[in-house]
Amino acid sequence: MLFFILMGFSSWKWSELSLKNLETPELLVQTHWVVDTVQNKGLRKSVSDYNSPLVTAERVIVGNFIDGVKAYDKKRGTLVWNFSIPSAGISKPLFLYKGILYFGGRDGFFYSLDEKTGSLKWKYYTGSELAGQAVVEKDRLYFLTQDQKLYVLDLEGNLIWIHSHTAQSSHFNIRGNMRPVVKEGLIYSAFQKGVVKALKVKDAEIAWSSQLSSNSAIVSPLKLSQKCLLVPVFESYNYCLNPKSGKIISKSESQRQNKLAQKIQAAFYPSVSFKNYLIYGFPSYGKLQILKKKTGELVKEYPFGKGLAGPISIDSTNQSLYFLSVSSYLHKISLVESSFSQSN
Repeated sequence: MLFFILMGFSSWKWSELSLKNLETPELLVQTHWVVDTVQNKGLRKSVSDYNSPLVTAERVIVGNFIDGVKAYDKKRGTLVWNFSIPSAGISKPLFLYKGILYFGGRDGFFYSLDEKTGSLKWKYYTGSELAGQAVVEKDRLYFLTQDQKLYVLDLEGNLIWIHSHTAQSSHFNIRGNMRPVVKEGLIYSAFQKGVVKALKVKDAEIAWSSQLSSNSAIVSPLKLSQKCLLVPVFESYNYCLNPKSGKIISKSESQRQNKLAQKIQAAFYPSVSFKNYLIYGFPSYGKLQILKKKTGELVKEYPFGKGLAGPISIDSTNQSLYFLSVSSYLHKISLVESSFSQSN
């Protein structure tokens, strides 16, 4: 009897015993909620422009250049507060410092709001429709405007000083990540026509000025270390400057000189790393692509609409992802690894 039982097992094909679904987890994308952030349907249009949700302890805050800034409850997706800038909205990403939001409005004002209530703390008139993302250092607020002015305010909205760079045209590109770098009494800032300046914090005196290109803009963030101020010049070179003197230490060919690489880079926002995966989103493609971090294998596509308005935001506390579509919908999702038996 035992012999026939053993013979039976010996003729069994292990491929017929389906353990694959028990051993290999399936990746599921769980949608928690989706909300429409534009209340006036007549104003609906693309809200793209490097627009990324700001995630705080209890809220998800988004702004757009249509109608203003809104905060939503992270758990339920319900509207907590709405700060309206009618027919204008904001120009660039929000900046949060000690519970206070700072941002430029397309109505020419720079705003300060309470993060919890959305109430106005103060606003300062610059007259510019476009202001770059702010930075705070030692209770001073620094930001650039489209008319090539560097503003320094205190945290109560009072002007300390303005530095005006000589404008050669009205076309000055400020991206959401183009904000000044402040360290050891100097402010490093990029201006039109590939110009980089270091100004003294105390009085706006120019410590040095360097023109790296006459026809290419600086549209990526400056990066500062003890020995190098890294300046990526569009379609040109990555420059390493001496932070004290502004002299060129070295330069290397930028990847953007390769037109194909430039097109590929412009096609998607920076990936985010979440659990064992890399997640890519695209301005003109309405699906997130989820890849295995180790192998680069595409394991899932998550459809959501027309495309991303900006980079995906991660909330590590509740293991969730938040993103805004160009159609103005705010999404909260999470990734769940589940076996076949658990998902059925």
